[in-house]
Amino acid sequence: PLLVFLHSQHCRLDGDLNIHYDTFAPARLVLGDEKCPRSLREDFILLTPQNLSSRDRGDSCGDGLWLRRGLLQEGTTFDPEMEAVLRDLIDMVVEDLPIDRRRVLIA
Repeated sequence: PLLVFLHSQHCRLDGDLNIHYDTFAPARLVLGDEKCPRSLREDFILLTPQNLSSRDRGDSCGDGLWLRRGLLQEGTTFDPEMEAVLRDLIDMVVEDLPIDRRRVLIA
């Protein structure tokens, strides 16, 4: 199975906001945490795409919400471009690796 983990902004892979630092995100668990289920380590392919900050997407500042554009405090709108990019990424991974399309999980 493929597990797509859409992590939050505070789990970005840059600077002090490293997904592998002080978190229970699947990527951290897979790296040897004793709390990680064996099936996650051995049976799953884990995909943790980088979440853009709102500033990177053209917003003035903000939280970097998956599939949303705008600031959380001021209201957000659906971002179809981000959905298309995410769908293309998942399709590419499923085509290139031995993954059953019926066993794709998004968390």
